[in-house]
Amino acid sequence: MKKFILVTDFTNSKIGNDRGIRLSKDREKRAELLKSEEEKHRFVSAENITIAALKKWFSIESPEIYGQVGHKPFIR
Repeated sequence: MKKFILVTDFTNSKIGNDRGIRLSKDREKRAELLKSEEEKHRFVSAENITIAALKKWFSIESPEIYGQVGHKPFIR
């Protein structure tokens, strides 16, 4: 069964500012390259939502997303 999440409003600070979730160094570098603060917030929010979904639906204890600039993200 596939599950989809559609988030259209990233202004909710709870989505993007979860202090319990830490991005990998690769993903932090990727976020720093984004031009506007809104794009950075959207990127971090999407990462946080993905990590939370991996924890909840796939029972992965500490998922980390990796992927350098120009490469597709992956999970170790």
